[in-house]
Amino acid sequence: MLDFIRSYDLTVTQWTLSNLAGALIGITKTGMAGAGILVVPLMAGIVGGKAAAGLTLPLLSMGDLFAVRYFHGHADWKTIGRLLPWTTLGLALGLGVGSLIDDSVFKAIIAVFVILGLALTIWRDYVKKDLRIPNAWWFAVGMGVLSGFASMIGNAAGAISSLYFLSMRFGKNAYLGTSAWYFMIVNLLKLPLHIFFWKTINARSLGFGLLLIPAVFAGAFIGIRITRRIPEKPFKLVILAFSAIAALRLIL
Repeated sequence: MLDFIRSYDLTVTQWTLSNLAGALIGITKTGMAGAGILVVPLMAGIVGGKAAAGLTLPLLSMGDLFAVRYFHGHADWKTIGRLLPWTTLGLALGLGVGSLIDDSVFKAIIAVFVILGLALTIWRDYVKKDLRIPNAWWFAVGMGVLSGFASMIGNAAGAISSLYFLSMRFGKNAYLGTSAWYFMIVNLLKLPLHIFFWKTINARSLGFGLLLIPAVFAGAFIGIRITRRIPEKPFKLVILAFSAIAALRLIL
């Protein structure tokens, strides 16, 4: 096992950050959704932008199972069905763009979407608390395409798609159930794209992901049990601050 771990040639700091990213996946899928925005910037700083998107995808899919397990009975399938065709178009656009650019540009695009997600989160939660979001067909089209593109490029669609789900005026359980199923379907759609087109998911990346599974489980436990006792506002502010730092590091 030690030889297998050493074969990835990562420093102690890089392993620590990788396991932190795994834990954040577990937390974001079962507890505080804002934590997920930090995952891909962390991994992109270690293994590269496109590689990070592929490496984290199986772990995100595993986290989706936790979310669906707890909120599976509350999904609004009409909303998911309305959004998915446009999300699929966004995935295709992201696939095409990602195939044409080098890794430095890829990381810069990830950073842009992370910063966009931060801005949307801050605007929604701290500036426009009484935000009225349109519930119209054109909004579904725009949010679906943008969400799919951001998801394909950097698994960074959370803040974007949440605006659309908020426009549905869902209660807490319906919001959590709908987003859980939506992201599980989207992430499953992305798996063959990463495997056969970008080739970012292979035996080596899956082996690395297996080493992070304990961290994902630990994060899921934290999300379910412990974060209920932690005030959400300071936790979210810390995540937002670290996400901004991680995004800026990808650009600078």
